[in-house]
Amino acid sequence: MYQKFKEKGLLIIGFNVTDDREIVLKALAAAKVTFPNILDLSEAAHKVNFEIYQKHGRAAVPLSYLIDSQGIIIDAWYGFSEGFPEVMKAMDTEPDKPIR
Repeated sequence: MYQKFKEKGLLIIGFNVTDDREIVLKALAAAKVTFPNILDLSEAAHKVNFEIYQKHGRAAVPLSYLIDSQGIIIDAWYGFSEGFPEVMKAMDTEPDKPIR
């Protein structure tokens, strides 16, 4: 998705708050991930992840936000969406039309 829409302004940033650096690097390489990723193993990140788990019975990730070029959240969803319908709808099909 990133490769397909990056010229239209799509930016994807991955966040990981649970795995060590070596695990993350191996997983990103195996999946051939081409978008930037952030690894935050700080105590604060673990605390937020744990609090969300306690409250909702699941980890804080995967959680996705679709944010337009003005910084406004267009959509948000938890979990993996096969085919990313939220993103596809927002991106439209016109090749030179920027993200909303």
